[in-house]
Amino acid sequence: MLKPKEKKRIFTYVSGLLYYYGVVEQTDLYQMVTAGLPVQLTEDELIASLDETVLTDDGTYYFAKEGNYYYWMDVDDIEWVIKEQASRPSIPWRPVSETEARHIVAQNFHLLWNKQTKVFYNFLCDHHEDKEDAAAMIEGLSTAVNNDVPMMEIISYVAEHLDFNMEIDFPLLSDIVMKFYNNKSQWALKGWSPEKVGRIYNLSGSMPQTDNVVPLRTKVGRNEPCPCGSGEKYKRCCWPKEQRSVIQEVALTLTPEEYETLAIMLYIGDWVINSCKVGEDRENKYAAVYEKVCSQAGKFGKEEIVSYFPGRNSYDLASEYGDDGLAMEFIQEYEDYIFWDELGNRLAKRDLLREYGREAIEKMEPKESIRRLLELEEYYNDVFCNQGLDALVIEKGNERTGED
Repeated sequence: MLKPKEKKRIFTYVSGLLYYYGVVEQTDLYQMVTAGLPVQLTEDELIASLDETVLTDDGTYYFAKEGNYYYWMDVDDIEWVIKEQASRPSIPWRPVSETEARHIVAQNFHLLWNKQTKVFYNFLCDHHEDKEDAAAMIEGLSTAVNNDVPMMEIISYVAEHLDFNMEIDFPLLSDIVMKFYNNKSQWALKGWSPEKVGRIYNLSGSMPQTDNVVPLRTKVGRNEPCPCGSGEKYKRCCWPKEQRSVIQEVALTLTPEEYETLAIMLYIGDWVINSCKVGEDRENKYAAVYEKVCSQAGKFGKEEIVSYFPGRNSYDLASEYGDDGLAMEFIQEYEDYIFWDELGNRLAKRDLLREYGREAIEKMEPKESIRRLLELEEYYNDVFCNQGLDALVIEKGNERTGED
């Protein structure tokens, strides 16, 4: 039987764990508690006490239970969190201290804020947001990040609720939110932030060698010489441009399967953009991104899906995944659909013009001309759907006039 003081200590620590992890299976939770606290109890004793608290709690502890999983009550999709955590087996759980847990139960969340969160908070306060409202917005957006709300939705939400100059301040807001997002501890990453995972772990979620860790850029004071070598002070040279920049490298944490999906998507995108272009007409910046992603296949254990061509020093999807595989199946399915759709649309426009003439069509109400066009399109769609090319007859035109 747990003593009241011991029970409070355990439940506080459990609150801290679930605040950072979102969802934890009960056996894993027991192992975390016994590893993090100097307590001796069985798993059954812990589960019985937690279950009793879940049923009778007066609001002191903000967690609940579903099946064999305990979860923080702000979690929108328990199964999604479980799936995301399971897809990163080599990433350990972020350590959680008792001090952090006590701040969470006391709702002193501001004491847990990192530098990027404080910058975001100050930005909100500077743009006519009440301090308490700004703090509440920070916590609400933290929950949104944890529930996989896209970054651009968060930026748009903040922009709608603040009073500032869109042209001048929006780029700065975007930069601040991106840094907040990428440095926010997340349930899907077992309490780590994307920046931390990307910097300490490689993109596949495995621990890299020490010499592969990219060092953080040394901070430059505003009155120091600019790193670009111009001789000007940093604040009068590159600092303003960097503050307004909304471009930032974002570390993506992908499973091998997600990497394969990304490579196939980029193959399709590059095919759409460049398949009909040669030489100087090619959009090389898109092809370069596609090749860059393909070149990283080894990091994800997916070497088999990519081919390297030494002669032109380039990477491409292996034929069984690209030209003769799933990517081309998607492309051909789209081409088949768009062919009949475009053919029906052009024939409908031709028939409408023949039947009414250009002048009469221009005098029609827009809704009426569109209605007639859609009726003709529907007719051709039905014909092609039922008969395909068998319904298409090309009549030889007048050889002298070229008319149909």
